[in-house]
Amino acid sequence: MGGLLRRHLLAGLAALPTALPATGHEAGEPIVIVSPNVFDLSGLDVLNAKTGGHFAAQGLDATLVGSGTGVGALRQLAAGRCHFLRAAAIELVKAVARQQAPLLAIGSQEHTVSYVMLSGPDRPVRDAAMLEGKRIGVLAFGSTMDNYLDLMLHHARLPRDAVERQIIGLNAGTFALVRANRLDAVILPYETVWPLLHPAQGVPAQDVVVLPISHTVAIPGRCYITSRAIADQRPELALAFMRAMAASMLEIIAGPVEPLLTRCAAAFDMPGLGPPAQSVAIMQWETQNWLADGRAVLLRNLDTGWRAGVTAMAEAGLASVPPNTELYTNRFVAQVLPG
Repeated sequence: MGGLLRRHLLAGLAALPTALPATGHEAGEPIVIVSPNVFDLSGLDVLNAKTGGHFAAQGLDATLVGSGTGVGALRQLAAGRCHFLRAAAIELVKAVARQQAPLLAIGSQEHTVSYVMLSGPDRPVRDAAMLEGKRIGVLAFGSTMDNYLDLMLHHARLPRDAVERQIIGLNAGTFALVRANRLDAVILPYETVWPLLHPAQGVPAQDVVVLPISHTVAIPGRCYITSRAIADQRPELALAFMRAMAASMLEIIAGPVEPLLTRCAAAFDMPGLGPPAQSVAIMQWETQNWLADGRAVLLRNLDTGWRAGVTAMAEAGLASVPPNTELYTNRFVAQVLPG
């Protein structure tokens, strides 16, 4: 990372307010944060906010809880069993449209989807139009991956039953099913398949065809979500959470990353953590993804992506959000990271 950019990021970190006014709780106000796969590398922003003292600096005593799926995490938030969560925007739209869940995105970690579809060179899927008749591996029926596949089919004007769906595990090893001709393609998070795509010293694999889901699916990826009750009735709590998350992300972006990974691994069981050089490379890609639309919009919810995603989901028959429904807000990010 360039020295000038790093100095700017460190300056931004230093400029963040250090704490909330005293709440009367020495250990901080207890909050619960739920995230799918929170102890994977993709959750380093949340883990680092805890181990780096960023939650504590904002007067928060955070408990981190993992969830197998984004759907499960959203249900916990809607039921009042947690305060904040990190999940895919597509899951939030479904929850609001189908269950009228009173939830709100207060920040976007990713402005585009970071999942990819992997196929082999003998039966490549280079665009959505090539999906017809293919056997596709997804984590579960109705999962985030499954819904991304629905949107890809809609983009190509293909019906949902144009493909055969099979259940796979959330690991790069599932690509063996493609190599064995048992599947034509699999959908997985990019950070999960990094070891497969870069087997040695960053050299790309030659027998894998990569189709980024974002090439056909226009919707934000992972977001920070809370309840409308917290956003409206406890705005200071939402603001403190976003200050902590911004400080954590800025620390990761500024680097170096390896000491942060070491600190998190010492505090949490991170079973998917690979060799240090590989983990650092994945996080360097991750931070580039956070900054893909520029430093000025870090963590912001971008209208263009949200509108495109909501429209596509309605047209595909996945979810129709009532008009004038507030799905997201930038009122907290704007106070934390003024544009």
